[in-house]
Amino acid sequence: MKTIGLIAVLTILAGSSASAEGFRVRARERFQTGHYNAGDGNGRFAFNGFASAVDLWYEKPFDWSAGLTVQRGGLNRNAGDGRANTTTLGLEAKVFPVKDLRVPLFVRAGILVEAFDRSGSDPARWSPGIATSAGAEFLVKRIGIAPEFGLRSFWGPSGRYHTSATFAIGVHFYQIGGL
Repeated sequence: MKTIGLIAVLTILAGSSASAEGFRVRARERFQTGHYNAGDGNGRFAFNGFASAVDLWYEKPFDWSAGLTVQRGGLNRNAGDGRANTTTLGLEAKVFPVKDLRVPLFVRAGILVEAFDRSGSDPARWSPGIATSAGAEFLVKRIGIAPEFGLRSFWGPSGRYHTSATFAIGVHFYQIGGL
């Protein structure tokens, strides 16, 4: 949530208009739950936790956007006291396929790399992956609230993999005069 607050302040101070295409900063807070296998012979374990994302997008509001994402979060092992930190970098794109709905629906897809760093284990190794999600954006005054559900999958050397289901809330600050 600190990330969303920081992005809100930066966006308001920047005062950028979102009525036309351009670069924007966006924030998302994501809850994820899934399974991780480190490929170390100890099997897989279930986890859940939160991650914050900051996106630098080139976008045409409520039409399409594409850009860079940086995500960081902490995950807890469901059974036991294990903890892991994740850092994710990637390219994502988001489109609103049907534009004449009262609440615009969108789909998002991304190509990512993620470091999954378990406490007390080997150093984090980067693994490639993909992410897909779908959601809606509700415009309240000049703030877009965008809940979305998605799936993420990462794979790496020695049988390492990580799959998760996610629920995210995006917060988008618009400076559009007519909204």
